[in-house]
Amino acid sequence: MEVPPVSSYCVLYVLMDSFLVHAQCSCILEFDGASKGNPGIAGAGAVLRAVDGSLVYRLREGLGIATNNAAEYRGVILGLKYALEKGFKHIRVQGDSKLVCMQVQGLWRTKTQNMSDLCNVAKELSEKFVSFQITHIDRSSPLPHDCYALNDERDIHDYSIDSELR
Repeated sequence: MEVPPVSSYCVLYVLMDSFLVHAQCSCILEFDGASKGNPGIAGAGAVLRAVDGSLVYRLREGLGIATNNAAEYRGVILGLKYALEKGFKHIRVQGDSKLVCMQVQGLWRTKTQNMSDLCNVAKELSEKFVSFQITHIDRSSPLPHDCYALNDERDIHDYSIDSELR
């Protein structure tokens, strides 16, 4: 299936006085990470959606052995990198990891070097967007991508990124 260009997900605005057209390429990123054991065999997943909620890309990455928190960070990093690669400029991020959401916003401190390094990568990526917002979503209302990060052992040992449209 052919993937449409990012421009098809852009909202165009015409400025009245100058008649200039401004493309505002926006997306929603939902992320998740999971491990079987903590640490254990881990995977990360991300879903990119257009602002109308339609699915644009689904991504997953096997991580080998990692903690659940590291897998959550790898999920958000995976999605942010892919959104930048595809040319999105504005992003709203949603995840069920309060730790990741609060640390990326700078509201909570990181306690270990590994978490600090992952947090710094996520922050550096977030600064490349024109606008960035990250929100914690309560686990009691699961995100549609939940469990996409960790389907089965075969997916976890597949270290490739899987992208699809719808």
